[in-house]
Amino acid sequence: MARFENNFWFKQVNFKSDIDLSYTEFLNGVDFSSSAFLGSVKLDNTKFYKDSIFVGATFSNLVNFKYTTFKENVSFRDTKFDQGLNLARVNINNSAILDFHDATINSNKAEKQVSSKDKQETCRILKHESLKKNDTINAINLHKKECEHHYQSLNWCSKDFFNKLILGFEKMVSSYGTNALKSLLVFIVFNILTFVTYIAVDTNFAINLSFSTWNGLGHMLEDVFKTLVPTIISGEKSVYKESWVQVIHFVINASLIYEIIKSFRKYSRKL
Repeated sequence: MARFENNFWFKQVNFKSDIDLSYTEFLNGVDFSSSAFLGSVKLDNTKFYKDSIFVGATFSNLVNFKYTTFKENVSFRDTKFDQGLNLARVNINNSAILDFHDATINSNKAEKQVSSKDKQETCRILKHESLKKNDTINAINLHKKECEHHYQSLNWCSKDFFNKLILGFEKMVSSYGTNALKSLLVFIVFNILTFVTYIAVDTNFAINLSFSTWNGLGHMLEDVFKTLVPTIISGEKSVYKESWVQVIHFVINASLIYEIIKSFRKYSRKL
């Protein structure tokens, strides 16, 4: 185990071979600004006691901070992770901040090397660090990726079936509560299709009035909006032959409206 008590500065250095810093302790500042790590870098159980700087650095291989400890702040601004990043088992002091502003993380290259669970945890940690800096916009993007990796980690044929079903619904309807326009369009399209394929046919609307005229289109939209609220509230005569169809329609609409509200509140809600 190596132990460095003085500042450790290697700015603008190209490391062409593999580097193994496992179980190394850096008691003072570390600066690898604008350095390039062309080989693999092992940082298992490495401890950084003071501020660490990797600004503008490039890692050509997957970087896995396995049980790496950061006691103070660390900056990865403008850093490039060409083969991905794994923070699933990193140890971060509560007062420390990991700065990944403008960092480029090519997670697609690490598709087989990093599990969906580890990707999910990496996104969760990055999201938490963004929230520490009140960077809500970046935190929302990371929340979306975190949900997607969690969705990919679940199996349909298991006890996770309903969790995957709920996440799949949120993914399809609102991109995990991040796309207000998408959720609104799904809501409108769903109700128009429900009206045209079920309600309009059963009430002979499609036969008595043509959709091709402005008058017919206006009446259709009017009746569509009437079906958006429960019969008890609207006072309208029920157009459903079976009550269970109305219940299902109402439940789906309530879920879609919730997704719309959640998507519109993406910048103000708690992640």
